[in-house]
Amino acid sequence: MTYLSTILMTEFVTHDVKRFILTRPRHLDYKPGQGVEIVIDEPKWRTEEGRPFTPTSFRDDKVLEFTIKRYPAHKGVTNKLHSLKAGAKLMLSEPFGTIAYKGPGVFIAAGAGVTPFIAITRQLARRGKLDSNSLIYSNKTPGDVICEKEFRHYFGER
Repeated sequence: MTYLSTILMTEFVTHDVKRFILTRPRHLDYKPGQGVEIVIDEPKWRTEEGRPFTPTSFRDDKVLEFTIKRYPAHKGVTNKLHSLKAGAKLMLSEPFGTIAYKGPGVFIAAGAGVTPFIAITRQLARRGKLDSNSLIYSNKTPGDVICEKEFRHYFGER
């Protein structure tokens, strides 16, 4: 099944990463850490293969959030997504993937690979179950760290 969604707003969270807030399709359900394929609903882009992105919102939020890094050298979907404004339409696939919380431990991520862990850590924090977990997260520069304040709040300097 394909779901239609509309961009409500975007904002930069780093110099090359944007948060996208979308309408939430009625029957779309996913587990924290799962991804969906996004296709831009415009004539030139509809025939393109979808690109996988991970929702970073809570599964029970009334909107969907995606945190998406732009890769200028690729000249493809992420560049186009970053140029879209509120009102643009996107097509979303059924959720897929096996990244899921399996118990206390260490999350290890680099760069934009942290996005599955954003939804997972938010869910754990909401349930008060984050204490037995740690995050090891690397980036090229301090300015590239996605959700730095949020992760420092959750994990401190562990």
